[in-house]
Amino acid sequence: MVLDLTRLEKIDALYDELEAVKRQAEAREREKQEMARRIRELEEQISRYSQKDT
Repeated sequence: MVLDLTRLEKIDALYDELEAVKRQAEAREREKQEMARRIRELEEQISRYSQKDT
């Protein structure tokens, strides 16, 4: 029984770590999408200002 409890505790710890890594990956993906959106915005602004000068 002690061995089983230890295994269950290890599995729980690994599961918790897995969930934390998944959350971090999701947060990085959201940041990546936000950065891509911001880049598009800035490129559009540059394009608009460049067209005004021509």
